[in-house]
Amino acid sequence: MAMSVSTDKKVELTICIRKNEKEKRLPDELTEFLKNVKRKFDSSRIDMRGENVYYMPEGLPKLNGVRFLRSGLLLGELKKRRFEPSQALAMNLKKEEYENVLDFSVDDERIIKYLKGETLEVEDFVSSKEKGWYLVCVDGYPLGFGKLSGQMLKNKYLPGWRWQSS
Repeated sequence: MAMSVSTDKKVELTICIRKNEKEKRLPDELTEFLKNVKRKFDSSRIDMRGENVYYMPEGLPKLNGVRFLRSGLLLGELKKRRFEPSQALAMNLKKEEYENVLDFSVDDERIIKYLKGETLEVEDFVSSKEKGWYLVCVDGYPLGFGKLSGQMLKNKYLPGWRWQSS
C-alpha cells in the first residue's frame, strides 16, 4: 500500500488498493474534508460507488459486480464538485475526532431548533469569517453536521430524523 500527501494548496492523496492494482486518486473535495478528521482512516479501505464514499470493513474481499444494500460506513456523498458528510459519519465520530465542533449545552434552546431542521445563529461560537462543515454536539455527544457560513449554521440533520411538532 502506498500513500502520498502533499501540503501544497492543492492536496493530493494517492492510494494503492493492493500491490498489483493501479493507484487511484481521491477527489480533492474528499481529501480537503478529511483534513478536519482526527481519526486515522486506512486509505486502502475507502471505496467510491457512484456518488457515495464508504469506509469498508477490514479484510473484506473484492466486491466488483456485487450489489449491496450497505457495506461499511458511509462517509458521505460527492455532489457537484463538493463533499457532503453523512449522518452516519457524524454519529460514528467522537467530539475529539473532528476539528470544527459546535458543542451546545443540553439546556441551549438551539438544540431543539437543530433537531427540527432549522438554521441556527451561532455568533457566540464562531467568528464571521469561519465557514465549512461543523460537527454539532450536545454536551460532547454528536448529533450531526451543519454547514457554517457567516455565523449561520445551515442544518444538515436528516429530514426523516427531524423532531415533528404536534
